[in-house]
Amino acid sequence: MIPGWLAEAADQFWAEAGTTPLFPRDLTLPALRAFVVDRQVMPGLRLRGIEEWFAKRACTIELGQQDRRLRGCLAAIGGSAMIFIDGADEAAEHRFTFAHELSHLLLDYLMPRNQAISRLGPDIADVLDGVREPTENERLDAAINACPLGLHLHLLERRDANALVSMVESKADQLAWELLAPDEELDRRFGPQQLSVAELSHGLVNEFGFPMPEAAKYAGRWIRARQGPKPLIRLV
Repeated sequence: MIPGWLAEAADQFWAEAGTTPLFPRDLTLPALRAFVVDRQVMPGLRLRGIEEWFAKRACTIELGQQDRRLRGCLAAIGGSAMIFIDGADEAAEHRFTFAHELSHLLLDYLMPRNQAISRLGPDIADVLDGVREPTENERLDAAINACPLGLHLHLLERRDANALVSMVESKADQLAWELLAPDEELDRRFGPQQLSVAELSHGLVNEFGFPMPEAAKYAGRWIRARQGPKPLIRLV
């Protein structure tokens, strides 16, 4: 059983995409059907490489950070997006990186943006995209405050798989896992078995195309959720 927000986001994506691909899933074509989004694979993805890519297209973007390697990057504005992926990574990493950045696009950009437009009307899109300043009444509305203004960027660092992540990163991971290997499908395939984290991790790698670090994280979370809370031990 997955949380309501996760089921809602996954259902919205597949409703927009229209079809669900076979496993292991490549989300590129479903994403193209669902959103105005493109994918750019750049060998040795770096911050400066992203800035140069936009500069060649007469778009100046200054990330204002020290140059470094990245696994992926999401850039979104005007309801459309570009997802950059490090071409030096293997196919399994590509699969997860795209799913992770796609999850950020949906959870942190498109859903808040669509909520603001639904609440305040289509004219608010110019405010969200940085074309004009909000009016006084618009400034007071929480729908704007919950939505990123102007260019929305997310950088997927080459972080250690065991590092602690923020709530935003955790939610993007959970949606990426659900899109690539739905909880319901795991339950159908592995639910009746008493699998260890290592065994389920290998199943996620072999059957769903996960990179091993993400497979281990998902497997651990999935198994713990089915074990339920630990019993309270009272010392007397």
